[in-house]
Amino acid sequence: MTDQKPSRREAILHALVELLETDPGARITTAGLAKSVGVTEAALYRHFPSKRKMFEALIEFAEDAVFSRCQVILQEQDDVRVRLQQLVHLVLVFAERNSGLCCVLTGDALMGENEALRKRASQFFERLETQVRQALKEGEIRQGLRPRTSAARGADYVLVFIEGRIQRFVRSSFTRLPSSDFEESWAQLYWYQWYPTAFDPANFVLSAHIEYESASTTADWWSSGCGFVYRIQDNGDHYVNFLSLDGNFYFLRS
Repeated sequence: MTDQKPSRREAILHALVELLETDPGARITTAGLAKSVGVTEAALYRHFPSKRKMFEALIEFAEDAVFSRCQVILQEQDDVRVRLQQLVHLVLVFAERNSGLCCVLTGDALMGENEALRKRASQFFERLETQVRQALKEGEIRQGLRPRTSAARGADYVLVFIEGRIQRFVRSSFTRLPSSDFEESWAQLYWYQWYPTAFDPANFVLSAHIEYESASTTADWWSSGCGFVYRIQDNGDHYVNFLSLDGNFYFLRS
């Protein structure tokens, strides 16, 4: 099987992405793009009536690539925790492998372009946020995984994480990879999920064997330590069993 030669339209888009990758802060002109492709500007306009259409084609490519894979994840994974982790990792790896597209999606490459084009690029993240919000809602309905906050706010937290990492990638001239230390960072972000125990006891005991030390030499001995946080009633009250550095055990209600 021989590799199929890309069409002229694909060659133009590929050249545009390469320009964005090699000089992310530069303004793209049709003259410069035509020179990079090795054609005249008139030839460019035979395939794309405007530069805006070129950028829109790149956005559509990103949407097709990411959201088609999102659907595969939703079909293969039933657990919302796995779904979200794989979905977020997918987006970050896609960004990492398509650095030029990141400049378009974040709007950096669209400075001076039509405002409607910038709004079109933002729809990528809006659609992604809708996907995350829906996953959180389904997790609560199907698995009883109730977010600590609302599904809308939980989705907002996730998108801040995704967009922040992609923005940092662009700002660092593609040196700080979006997926670096993902497992550790995701664990920190995932604090807002509450997990049901499936038990409803009248009396219960929580026990654990723990060992810890403070990372600070000036720690507040009363408020530094570790413990359990749990909810007994449906009204949102939470209880804390807390072992502090002063050696005392506290029972708090928040």
